[in-house]
Amino acid sequence: MQFSVPNLSAKEAENLQKAVAANQLASGPFVTEFEERIKEKFGYLHAVAMNSGTSALMLALEALGVGEGDEVIVSPYTMVASVNVVLARGATPVFADIDRETYNLTPSTVAGALTYKTAAVIPVDIFGVPCDVKGIRQILPKRVAIVQDACEALGSTHDGKPVGFYADAAVFSFFPNKQITTGDGGVLVTADPVLASQTRALSRHGVLAGASMYEQSYGYNYRMSDLHAAVGCAQMERFDEIMEGKAAAYKLLDERFKPYQRQTVLEGDTYHPFVYVIEIPEVVDKKALCETAPYPLKPYFVSLHHLEHLQDYTTEPLPVCEEVARRTVALPYHHLLTKEEVDELWHFFKGVLQHEG
Repeated sequence: MQFSVPNLSAKEAENLQKAVAANQLASGPFVTEFEERIKEKFGYLHAVAMNSGTSALMLALEALGVGEGDEVIVSPYTMVASVNVVLARGATPVFADIDRETYNLTPSTVAGALTYKTAAVIPVDIFGVPCDVKGIRQILPKRVAIVQDACEALGSTHDGKPVGFYADAAVFSFFPNKQITTGDGGVLVTADPVLASQTRALSRHGVLAGASMYEQSYGYNYRMSDLHAAVGCAQMERFDEIMEGKAAAYKLLDERFKPYQRQTVLEGDTYHPFVYVIEIPEVVDKKALCETAPYPLKPYFVSLHHLEHLQDYTTEPLPVCEEVARRTVALPYHHLLTKEEVDELWHFFKGVLQHEG
């Protein structure tokens, strides 16, 4: 039994062959097509493809002027990259607690972490469930930017809009376990043409659109290659099909694991799950369970403020995050998952609970 399997087809291989035959392996026509497909499918005005979601997060912060002396409010319950990008910019991460039901930041927890030094907030749509970014936007001073970490939430909607609508910029990841994959890669979306232009230039050694490689300024090499984008174009062409496969696996798991406490979605929002997460009883040792189980289980996530390099960035208790982090476990979840495999998982967990209880 595998934890995650990307949904690939002959179309991805065909696109890769085209990219190789065209001898355009770096950024080329497939990258442009991939950006256009992202915009058309979800309604974003601008899309800038990059080599990872992490790169997109960091360049968004840089283009927005976030740096030394600034504070950035972040979730303590997410992939560590969401916080490492703040450190990379020389800014200070400030942890705010999460909501017990959605596992996301809330307007009230963000409000409690605001100071005169706050330059930005990074709300995370954890596991694909949209964060209340509309509500967060309403309580923020105009000077505070929102860079939405939607890496796990491609295709999700908040308040009837695609995730990222209420943010200055949002980023997605295309790692193999995400909704779609490019092998590795990411994209930044925004309604701000200036921000799009700045981040595109920063991702290409500072070269502005239309300029030559000899008209460089400060920047990095964070571009997406045409090989990665070729896979992404095929994945976007098959997006609905891929989501149907995930939905079938979700239904199988939900039929068995509905008795377990689960993450909830805000009324009116929709999501395409990134992973399938359940909460286990406090008496079960999550670390031991994941390490000794005969099935691939993942301990998503830890409390980031307990990590050694992040311990100095909070003095306040974060009880909700700590409880959720102790109890959440991700199960195998992909389009090839079978009813028999789900039944095996279910009987295994029943045995664990009987043993512990």
